[in-house]
Amino acid sequence: MDEWMRNNKHRFMKGTLILSVAAIFTKILSAVYRVPFQNIVGDVGFYIYQQIYPFYGIAIALSTYGFPVVVSKVLAEQTDQRDSHMKTFLYTAFTSIGYLSCILFFFLFFGADFIANQMGDRHLVPLIQTVSFIYLLVPFLSVMRGFHQGMGNMVPTALSQVVEQTIRVAFILLVSALLARKGQALYDVGIGAFFSAFFASFVAGILLFVMTIHRFPSYRPTKKISFKTVIRPSYRMITQGLAISISGLSLILFQMSDAFQLYSLLTKNGLNEIDAKMIKGVYDRSQPILQIGVVLVTSFSLSAVPFIRSALHRKDGEAKEYARFALQMGASFSAAATIGLIAIMEPLNTMLFENAAGTRALQILSPSVFFASVFLTATSVLQGYGSVYFSASVVLIGVLIKFSINPFFISTFGIHGAALATTLSFLFVSVITMVKLKKKIDVKNVFNRRFLMATLWSLTMLGISIGILFSIFHYVEPYFSSKRLFASIQAVVTAIVGGLVFLAAFLRTGIFTKEEMELLPFGEKLAKWIKKERPIGQ
Repeated sequence: MDEWMRNNKHRFMKGTLILSVAAIFTKILSAVYRVPFQNIVGDVGFYIYQQIYPFYGIAIALSTYGFPVVVSKVLAEQTDQRDSHMKTFLYTAFTSIGYLSCILFFFLFFGADFIANQMGDRHLVPLIQTVSFIYLLVPFLSVMRGFHQGMGNMVPTALSQVVEQTIRVAFILLVSALLARKGQALYDVGIGAFFSAFFASFVAGILLFVMTIHRFPSYRPTKKISFKTVIRPSYRMITQGLAISISGLSLILFQMSDAFQLYSLLTKNGLNEIDAKMIKGVYDRSQPILQIGVVLVTSFSLSAVPFIRSALHRKDGEAKEYARFALQMGASFSAAATIGLIAIMEPLNTMLFENAAGTRALQILSPSVFFASVFLTATSVLQGYGSVYFSASVVLIGVLIKFSINPFFISTFGIHGAALATTLSFLFVSVITMVKLKKKIDVKNVFNRRFLMATLWSLTMLGISIGILFSIFHYVEPYFSSKRLFASIQAVVTAIVGGLVFLAAFLRTGIFTKEEMELLPFGEKLAKWIKKERPIGQ
């Protein structure tokens, strides 16, 4: 029995690692490609794309980690693994997800005029209609991914995600470059980009179908499935799938509020359309920067979440230690990322987007990396403890707050106000989530004096290293003829050196044990930096 449990745990952890690596790869790729895309289409073209992207992001969230997680969870929990019961459930899942997806498709396709008018730009209508077709693929992608995950095979889901994202990025850049070179209107370039996204999802669906067709239960229901047998699992499917998706969509939902309000408010306050689109495009530079920062930080802190769930299942008391590790990792690393981004934002902005326009707004947005990382880590810990709906409700309240305060802040401070509204909204959701988490674990023990002093010491070392590097670069700047080349070297060198200094200083404080560090990607190598062992439980 012990050997079976060890094998089962090893299989679970291996599957979780596969999905985690695929998720990190796709999220980083999803953020990185926007830099060359912006370089191709400019700030106005970037504005057009970013106005519609939230609708695409929601569809991907539903079909990647919203509905598939619920489908796999129900399949794994089923005590009756006969083909007839599995097929009935999968039929129910496909039907319920299909109804919701069709509703969303019809709303976007036939309501495109209404949505575009609310955004203040009627030229966006064909782009909204193009992205709506992706929702028709959601039930197929969700059920097939959920089926494989429920059977304990994470490879099809991971492979389909990587293929989908790789094809999407390659075709978006290729199509955009070709259309821009031919002199096509930027709105037509946007249509081409979202058609490329639909094509990539379609290819991922074909790949999943090929990998699924021979494994899918062969049973076909011979009697009509009653309404009662469908409504309860359908309700659970939709509510839990939406809740899980919303929890991970905080960045995109806040971005959507700006898509509906920022451009229209700028034009109402007297800016002409071209200038307003360009300013909104400059503001949207923050999305890939914030996304990369949050993904890199949470990829470390969330590595402990599967162990929390496993420990809770075993009831061996280790769950709180894993939760402490995840929260401390998320808070300390995100604090370093925030300070680093604020410091290097001007050269980073120039390196990525050719000029430093909007740097102050991006710096105001940078603390969102800290608050979003803390929120997402705490949310994952809460989900490990079985709290699914709370985080989704907090995100929705945060988005409502963002919608409510945006008009005043934007009218008063422009894009700086939109950035401040986002940061304050993320502050709210992170604080409320931590208050909720106090009921599960001792938060004071997590953020104890020893941890806070170690973090402060490490951040001080980070700040000193950045100051020294900036002083050196100030003296060598006249020797560079290219401003962008100089900014690139400054941003990259400062990020690498500063990150290594912080990491070395933090690990040498002995806050984490070697066993804890080995839970992380490349943890065995990082564990060598630890100077001393911290007694377990302290």
